Amino acid sequence: MVQKIKSRSKVQKVYVSWSSKSSSSISSRDIDQQQRLGDGNTQTTIKFLKKTRQQVILVIRDFAGLTTDPQDLRAFLNQHPSITHIYVGESPFSADVRMLSAAQILKDNEIANLFHCRSPCRQRSL
Repeated sequence: MVQKIKSRSKVQKVYVSWSSKSSSSISSRDIDQQQRLGDGNTQTTIKFLKKTRQQVILVIRDFAGLTTDPQDLRAFLNQHPSITHIYVGESPFSADVRMLSAAQILKDNEIANLFHCRSPCRQRSL
């Protein structure tokens, strides 16, 4: 699955947080988790963000795939200024991608509140 995501999305790294609640704070996720999928989990992502000097674009499957708490997202973006954009997609269900700048999320309540959501589970097979 991780290899398919990398090849289809042309991303360099895939971080997987497979047992976190979207309502939990981003920085508290996966602290005790030893299992590693892809290039790591949330804590690995945070370590990368603290070290990098490059601009980072987070690519997420849907809004709730990152968080359902706009305030926590804003705090996370303020802590990690290397994140310049968040791309939100519905792949493989749709080709639509929403491109949001970190500045938009930090300044515009309406944009930030897009993350205050919880979509129902999607049927993956027929």
